[in-house]
Amino acid sequence: MTPVTIGVAGLGGYARSVGQVLLALHRDANHPIRFVAACDPCLSQHAERVAEFQAAGIRLFDDYTKMLAEPIDAVWLPVPIHLHRPF
Repeated sequence: MTPVTIGVAGLGGYARSVGQVLLALHRDANHPIRFVAACDPCLSQHAERVAEFQAAGIRLFDDYTKMLAEPIDAVWLPVPIHLHRPF
C-alpha cells in the first residue's frame, strides 16, 4: 500500500502539537501516513522545530502556495480561525 503524503500549515500554536503527532507517525516506517512537508511564514521563529523536521527529511517552506506545489496528497490546516477561509 502506498502511504498518503501529508503536509501541515504552521509550526507554532496548535500546529506544533499536530507536527509532533505527524513526526511520530513519520518515524514509523510501516504507518500509512508520511509527513513530508510543512510551511510557516516565520521559519526563523521556530529554529528548533525547523532543525528537527529537516533532520527527519521533511521539506519546509515559508509560503503555503510553495508547499502546495509539492507532490503531497493532503494538507492539515491547524491555523487560526480567521485564516480558515483564505487557506
